[in-house]
Amino acid sequence: MRASYKNSIQRRLGVLGLGTSPGLSFSNQIVRTAARAVPFSDKTRWTGLAYIHMHEYAREIKQQEQEKIDLLQFTALTLVIRTLRRARTHHRHSREILLITRVPRMKDIYAQFQKDGYVILEDFFQPEEIEELRACGEEFTNKLPPESERKVFSTIQYPQNKDKYFLDSTNKISVFFESEALEEDGKLKVHPRVSLNKVGHALHWLHPTFKKFTFDERVKEIAFQLNYEEPMVCQSMYIYKNPGIGSEVTMHQDASYLYVEPMKLVGFWIALEDATLENGCLWIAPGSHQSGTHRRYMRNKDSNSQELLIFDRPAPCYPLSNFRPVPVRKGTCILIHGQVVHFSYPNKSETSRHTYIFHVIETKHVLYSKENWLQPPAEGFASFYKN
Repeated sequence: MRASYKNSIQRRLGVLGLGTSPGLSFSNQIVRTAARAVPFSDKTRWTGLAYIHMHEYAREIKQQEQEKIDLLQFTALTLVIRTLRRARTHHRHSREILLITRVPRMKDIYAQFQKDGYVILEDFFQPEEIEELRACGEEFTNKLPPESERKVFSTIQYPQNKDKYFLDSTNKISVFFESEALEEDGKLKVHPRVSLNKVGHALHWLHPTFKKFTFDERVKEIAFQLNYEEPMVCQSMYIYKNPGIGSEVTMHQDASYLYVEPMKLVGFWIALEDATLENGCLWIAPGSHQSGTHRRYMRNKDSNSQELLIFDRPAPCYPLSNFRPVPVRKGTCILIHGQVVHFSYPNKSETSRHTYIFHVIETKHVLYSKENWLQPPAEGFASFYKN
């Protein structure tokens, strides 16, 4: 077996806490470990995922190198896959495990992510899953806060810089309105359904549906493919980009807001509707992640200032020619490197562009800055692989 594949499988077993047994051939180690997946149980949902990939690696070796693969190994892995399929109606995780086989190969995602700073994964979630997420997003528009408590979010005027409500939203579910949706007294100028800019920033932990999809096995697999060893989810947002008033998101890097050192931050940008040139799709500057973090958005150390949050330097000027539009269909997931520069135009069309976004950081040998505007709760950020 080629060493790179063997090492990848061993690394998976290590993440799963399974390890290997001395004195056995590698094929026999896999077979012995695979046997633990029968009968299927909640404890083995991750191991089932690993075995499917072992089968894929073995098949690729056979196709590329025409090596003789131990028939017993193939038999054991095939048995596990068939067991997972039989368990489909009996286990809530089996569907996700089967769907994960659609994820592109590790070397493709990792290489493209390193080269361009983003990766497009089409049909990442199924239509019925997308509708479930969108329905939950629309529920927030039925439970708007009182007029006196309505707050605006904008990446142009930054009213949230002086707003404790925004600062306190780091570990809550808080709603923010479009500036064009409210009168000065907080009364709505538009229908409630199209009034919100976003909801954040702890949907991934406090809302059961968003939590379910954030910690989905397919999402975890992507983190694994990007070599995240101890990832944690630090924030999540539901973005509405409503028709006619959906505001511009200016050119920025996610690392400005969620700085870690060394840089290992990835955003999962999930399209809940088609994102087009007309309704404000992403524009990304390929390769811009290789130029470092250009500025920081931090808590203000000056206790006498009205500005609770500040940037440490003015906004850089980026040539528009560096950017490429990234229109995608609903169900697509765009992986966004923390340092890649991106933006979106305002939505002046007649269709909305709902999106669910969350960010994952590595924590092994990585420091999350205490100066970041968003700080973890007392119990820390949510562990990705353990939830």
